[in-house]
Amino acid sequence: MLSLRFTLALGLLALTACPAPEPARAPAPETPATEADAREALDRAKKKGDPDELIALFNKYPKFQAGKTALRLGVRKLLEHALDAAEACNEGQSSKDLAKVAPYTSDDPEIDEAYDETKNAILREHKRCKLVVLDADVQKAEAAGDYAKAFARITSEKDADGAALNKRRVELTVRWKKWLDDTLKAIVAKKSIAAAVGDKREQFDDATDPDQLPPEVASELAKRQATLSAILLVFEKLEGGQLIEPPVRYWTFGAPKARRIDTPSATDGAVMANGVPFTAVAKGKLGGVQLLVVGNAEGDALARLASIKLLIPEADSRTYDTRVALPEQLVGAKVFAPIAVGSDSLAPAVVLSDDKGAIVVQPLAKKGQKLTFKRKDLRGLSMNPGMKVTVMVGGVGKPGELADAPEEDRVLVKIGGFENYFPVADIRVKRTDLPNPPAE
Repeated sequence: MLSLRFTLALGLLALTACPAPEPARAPAPETPATEADAREALDRAKKKGDPDELIALFNKYPKFQAGKTALRLGVRKLLEHALDAAEACNEGQSSKDLAKVAPYTSDDPEIDEAYDETKNAILREHKRCKLVVLDADVQKAEAAGDYAKAFARITSEKDADGAALNKRRVELTVRWKKWLDDTLKAIVAKKSIAAAVGDKREQFDDATDPDQLPPEVASELAKRQATLSAILLVFEKLEGGQLIEPPVRYWTFGAPKARRIDTPSATDGAVMANGVPFTAVAKGKLGGVQLLVVGNAEGDALARLASIKLLIPEADSRTYDTRVALPEQLVGAKVFAPIAVGSDSLAPAVVLSDDKGAIVVQPLAKKGQKLTFKRKDLRGLSMNPGMKVTVMVGGVGKPGELADAPEEDRVLVKIGGFENYFPVADIRVKRTDLPNPPAE
């Protein structure tokens, strides 16, 4: 009985301590938004001028006129900001602003039209900005003397206007030609490639390499290729290479082997005939051998360099001025004189008299048959080893080659592989085998 009462008491106590919960209350109804609310929010947003806030206001009040007005104001500001950013070549910001407008173009024709117009204007600015960046890159490459990089930068540009790119390629080609011509002149003036290009040698090599340049430059480079090759030969490949100012005329002596300018170290070139005239425009050593660089005497230094054809050892050459072999006092001297007036065959003779340019000689081979010539028709008796001659043996001419300098009345000649002494009087030389004397 006691247990039951205790249990009931606990139950009453529990009922007294935990009252029953109250029923849930229904939420208070929201007050509908009005045009006045939208207008008030629009006025606040207009003062701030934040386009994102204006567009957010539209999203909050899409059905009210004030909300629609807020959208157009926000869109206008975003499009203006996008165009300003594009004009400043801030393409990232321009794209972001334009992207914010895109979702609202489908519901409003005016916004759609303004969006398209702004997008086209931004595209034009994009092409202009590409040219601005391009010009800065090209200018930087030119300042470093890296014309190959400058041309490559224009070629790699794809987004800029094609006509504008072509214009820049033409203008760069003009500047490249002037730079190259000025550099070549500087190398010649300073007699050194290193002194002219300094630490930009790699850029110089690239800017004169047809493989590193666009096709339209190839023709201009080809016009200067001969000069470039000659400059590399004279001022880099040859030891102590230098121009000869003014050029000096020579003639080949003996049987020299000409060397090509692209392989100046090769000594197995074609054997040249004795007495071939040439003009030396430069010289220098290679492998301990002094070489004369053959070219044309006409034009400026660059033109003479461009005319270089081959190299001839200086030891196998003689100065092209036969008058130096004629002594001041001709009477009694031995000379090469025509065996008859107008003859191509020259023979040793003794000068008997020199009267006002009319020189009387007597051939050693024919005593008593005196002939008269002008000084320009005579040559000094300069018989040197290697000279091609004809030896008269029993009235018959045999071709040979001088094997040694002449003695008093005889000279050693090689005929058919055998050497023998012959009288100097029996020696003949063809005028056409010797260089023409300078005009007097």
